[in-house]
Amino acid sequence: MEHFKSMREEYGINPKMEHCACLLDLLGKAGKKAYEFAKGKPDIQVWGALLGACRIHGDIVMAELVFAEVILKVEMHNVTICVLMANIYVFVGRWEGMQACSVM
Repeated sequence: MEHFKSMREEYGINPKMEHCACLLDLLGKAGKKAYEFAKGKPDIQVWGALLGACRIHGDIVMAELVFAEVILKVEMHNVTICVLMANIYVFVGRWEGMQACSVM
């Protein structure tokens, strides 16, 4: 996080959504809560990175929160996100959730 902050504070570089998505991916892979960081960044890449981290950790609770509370509001019919969510359901053995995603 210090390097991310230094981009803005020391070097005057405003992080782009790609930077935020990469940081979220790193935080998620490290098992840290990245949801708070992602708040206020209504970009599908950012939320997709967080959802991908949820898949890696099998964190279905966070995945459902991200999917329901954010992704459906940002981009309701994003096929890639729906497939990722279906894959998370399969990963944790919740086949009924996967079937619900395929209906979307």
